[in-house]
Amino acid sequence: MRSKLLSLFGLFFAFAAILLSLPNAFAGGAGGTSNITKECNDPVCHVTMTDLTFTPDTLKVKSDTTVVWTNMDTIGHTVTSGSPTDQTKIGLLFGSAPPVIASNANWEHKFDTTAQTFDYFCQVHPGMVGKIVVSGEVLPVFPQLILVLVATGAVASLIAVILVRRNRRA
Repeated sequence: MRSKLLSLFGLFFAFAAILLSLPNAFAGGAGGTSNITKECNDPVCHVTMTDLTFTPDTLKVKSDTTVVWTNMDTIGHTVTSGSPTDQTKIGLLFGSAPPVIASNANWEHKFDTTAQTFDYFCQVHPGMVGKIVVSGEVLPVFPQLILVLVATGAVASLIAVILVRRNRRA
């Protein structure tokens, strides 16, 4: 009886040791940074999620840029604005959750703002963090409309001058 009990304890501890030695990919806090900063001047820029990191972990873009995150890991991730240490601002500006971004899937967000820095992280792996740095300004709709009207007025004035000169010659 005593040997059976010792065998059970031995089996239990062996099983526990195996469980503890497995990779801890799903534990909160897993993840890290790639220590890569990239500047992207294209209208669409990309961040990959691989080995529990965002790459690049800091992406510099211009205003009106769409950023596409692609999950190349075998496990799900999120892209959530804010910081895992500040619970009051999590997901207020943008976020893919719920659900998680599955393996080989992507999620995108357009940064149509003036110069600003956006921290983000994975809610499943809070140690997995990144940053989007937006530079430049977006013209509000009203000034864009004024530019169109001024340009249209200039063209109309030019046509009027040409027509008046033609009529004087005739």
